[in-house]
Parts: sequence; structure tokens; C-alpha cells
Amino acid sequence: MRRSVLCILACIVLVGTLVRAMPLFSYALWGSDSGEYYYLTDHLASTGTALRDGYEGWGEVYPYFPGFLVVAGALSSVSGMGVLQSLMLAPLLFFPVSLVAIFLIGRRIFGNDAGGLLGAAFLAIVMPHVYPTSHAMPGSLGDALMILALLSVIASAKDNRFWVVLAPLSLALIVTHHLSSYLFLIAVMGGIAVRELFVARGARDARRVWRECAFVAAFYVGMVIFWLELSPGFERRVLSSALPMMPPEAIAIAGFVLIAALPFLVLRFPKIPSLGRSAPGGREVAVRIAAIAVALLAVLAIASTLGIPATTMKVPLVSILFFFPLIAIIVPVIVGSRALDLHDEGNTVFGWFAGIAASGLLGVATGSIALSPYRHVEYLMMPFALLFAAGILLVLVFIKGRTRRIAFSAGVATLVLINIPLAYPPQDVMVGFEEGTYQQEWSCLLWAGENTPARSVFASDHRMSSALFGFEGKYATWDTTPRTFTSANFSPEVKAELASANAPLTPRQVQYVLLTDVMKRGIALDPNAPAVPITDASLLKFEQGPFVTLYDNGFAKVVMIDWSMA
Repeated sequence: MRRSVLCILACIVLVGTLVRAMPLFSYALWGSDSGEYYYLTDHLASTGTALRDGYEGWGEVYPYFPGFLVVAGALSSVSGMGVLQSLMLAPLLFFPVSLVAIFLIGRRIFGNDAGGLLGAAFLAIVMPHVYPTSHAMPGSLGDALMILALLSVIASAKDNRFWVVLAPLSLALIVTHHLSSYLFLIAVMGGIAVRELFVARGARDARRVWRECAFVAAFYVGMVIFWLELSPGFERRVLSSALPMMPPEAIAIAGFVLIAALPFLVLRFPKIPSLGRSAPGGREVAVRIAAIAVALLAVLAIASTLGIPATTMKVPLVSILFFFPLIAIIVPVIVGSRALDLHDEGNTVFGWFAGIAASGLLGVATGSIALSPYRHVEYLMMPFALLFAAGILLVLVFIKGRTRRIAFSAGVATLVLINIPLAYPPQDVMVGFEEGTYQQEWSCLLWAGENTPARSVFASDHRMSSALFGFEGKYATWDTTPRTFTSANFSPEVKAELASANAPLTPRQVQYVLLTDVMKRGIALDPNAPAVPITDASLLKFEQGPFVTLYDNGFAKVVMIDWSMA
């Protein structure tokens, strides 16, 4: 690799890492579930064993996927940092692996460094990838492992040593993050199907198909055994609701039948003619861009009027305007869909996209929360990065001479400068959701920990419930006390809700309410529903009996419920 390419890649990695570190300079805590991951990692680091049974947090399945917890705990032990610091920094260590892997995939597909650098630059700063991979959560490690595994699958076509690499990668992926494991499997299957059905030139590679399908089968068996036999909480909480019309065992059998049939289907089905091996002309590119713009506007109109499938969230107009620059850079992605066909492994990338998109469409058709389309967006950014690179390289074909290098540099710089401010949308743009915990909220949290009885019960939103449970050892309600925050008075329904609220899985009497200004602007209870503001009338009831204010720093407060008054 040339030194100049290495320097550019290092700069892209540095910029992407700094963008993902930005919340650490603005918030006392970043990530709405960080309290639970802290609780589990701290238990692992202090006892040397993972907590599995008897976990009393909201994320019932979190203990069953310990990969991220092990890495964060090991980082704490080796570096001497506290567990919280290790949790916050761990995603910044995983992210460079994703960028280097996507660069190597692009380099292998396009046969040049420019394609790899463009793909890495896209993934480094595009909001749907920055936002989730900046969090202290298993998905940040799962994302890196998934891209690394996709690289190994492609590289194994010409180098058998990568099959050896895939064995530990697959095991690490399975025990780290269920969604990353599932979508990796779906992406690889899609890559096999599209690559072999749309053979660009030459004959099908039957030997490669059988080897990859054997790997897919082995990965699937390992994944199913881990999910059904070693993770009872996951089967109970996620698999049983993924496709409600089918029991988990039936889903597992259907998946195995599909995998077993895959090599026969792709090798026996007639080849579908490829789109061609010649680059499209300028007029075709312009027509594609216009068609894409219309299609994107139509999708946004549906999202704002009908809502996001499998949720009750509608995209407000302010969000559409905020994300318009991001939407604009997706245009080269679709333009690249025509250019990527010029490369031998281009259809493999199409297959990754097709597999992940098909899973999202299945979520739309079934209304499955586990397969909700918005959970797939982060993973679609991987093939999008390569499609984006193909689109930009295609446009550069029409630019001659030294101007091409200037246009390339200016395009990458513009991409970075436009998207960095969009990486962390404000609360009103995110349908009322806020991932960060402010210093004033942290101070209130510490006060609650020191001045209320151990294992007392708090009503709060999802974000502060996680912090109360994870850092201070309190029981919390997460999403089980909606009337408490939306009712205008202490009605019999509110009283009954607080008298026996699931906190979060066992009914308990609530003794305290933790309320912050962030919650007033949007109370985030159910992750699949909008975080609506708390009305003034609802806030006023917390100033009256049976509520008694114990602590108030002007931004966050703790209110006690005097049950003798109730």
C-alpha cells in the first residue's frame, strides 16, 4: 500500500473516531442503556463470571450475549481504567476495524485504492452508522465483527486461509450480538444468490457456492444452538415475538430448509442476464439521479404521514429538512448500483444489500418489532458505502485531467463537512428521543443513590431508569408507568399504576419519581413509540399531594410519593 493511501486512510479513521467521541465531551453519559451494560460489565469484572440468571434489568436478553461485556471488562482490567470509562471508550476501539475492513473490501472489488477510501469515508461520517456505533452496546462490536467477517468471506474465494479466520470470527459474532449475527447470515446468503443468479461473465463457480453454503449451514447451526439452548431469555423475549405466527422451533427448521435448498436453487436456476459490462452514459446517470430524488421524496412522504412500519412513530417535517443533506448523498449510492455491475464481486455487494433489505421488508409485512426496518438501517450502510464509492467513481469518469483529482478531494471534504453536524440530531428531530445524560441529571442520579433506601423503586423514563438501576442499584419502571407522566391528576388509574408497577419485570410499589427537563421535552418510555412532551397539567400534579419534592437542581428532581396521603 502506498504511503499516501495509508495516510489518507489514517486521517479517515481519525475523523470517524473523533466524530464518534463527540458525545463524550457533551454529556456525562452517552447511551440510553449504558446503565445496564455497566451493571453487567461491573459484575463480570469484579466477580470473573457473567451474570445470567436472576437479572432484574429491562434488557432481559443482555446477559446472554457477553462478547461486548468481556471485551470492555478486559479493557478495564488491563488498562486500570474504571468500568464506566472502559465502556465509553470501547466503541472507539472497535470502529477502526470496521473502516479498515470496508476499505479492504472496496479495494478488492474495485481493484484500486480510491474505491476503498471512498467507502471508508462514507462509513466514517454517515449518521445512520455514526450514531449507533458511538454507543457502549454490543452492536458496536457486532458491527465491526460483521464487516470483518464479510471481508473474510469475499477473500476466502482466493485464499483458503480466511476460512480459518472465519471460525473465531463467527463464534465471537454469535456470542456478541444477535442482530449482527442474523444479518450477517442473511447478507452472505443474499450475496451467494445474487452473485450466482446474475453472473456478470463466465460460468458459475459451483465449488465456491458449496463451500460458502457449508459455512452458512455451520454458522446457522451454531447460532440456533446458542439462541435456543444456551439463551433461554433470548428465546422467551425476542424469538417468540419475532414472527408471532410461528414458534421459534418452526422458524429454526424453516431457516435450515432454506439454507439446505440454497445451493440447488442458485446452481440449477437459469442465469439471469446481467445489466452489462459497459459504463452508463451521462444522460442515463442524470435520469437515474432524477428518478432517485423522486423516489426518496415519496418514501419520506409515506414515513411522515403513515409512520415507520412496526412502530407508532411518524417522521416530522423538521426531521426531513434536517436530514436532507444526508439524503442527498444517498443519490450516488443508487447511481453506483449501475456502476458496481462492472466489477466481478459487485453482485456480491448487491446480494448483501438485497438480503438485509429483504429482512426489513419481512418486518414490514409481519409488523415484527424485532425486524423493524429502522433496526436494519445501520447495517445497510455497509453495502451503501461500496455503492456510494462506485457511484462517485462513475461520475469521476466524466471529469478529465487534473480536475479529476481536485474534484475527488473536494467531494470527500464536502462529504465530511456536511455530515459531521448531522451525526447527532437534536431531541426534537429524533421524535423526542435523547440518548445522552446531562451533568445535572447525573448529579440528581447521585443524590438519589445516596439519599434513598437501597433497592427502592423509581418511576422514570427508559434512559434514567437504566441509569438508576445500573449505577445506583434501584428498581425502576422503564416503560411501565405511562399514566404517571401523561395524566393531568393523581387519578385512580395513576394510583393503581404506581401501587403495582412492573419494575421492570416484577410488580412493585413505586416510592419515588425522577423527572428531568429532557423528559419534559419528550418522555421516552417505549423505544418503538414517539417520545411525546409532558404537558404542563401533567407536570403540575407533581407539585401537589401525594407528591413531595425531595431534591431539585433546576433541571432534574426527585419526588417522593407519600402513600399515607394517597
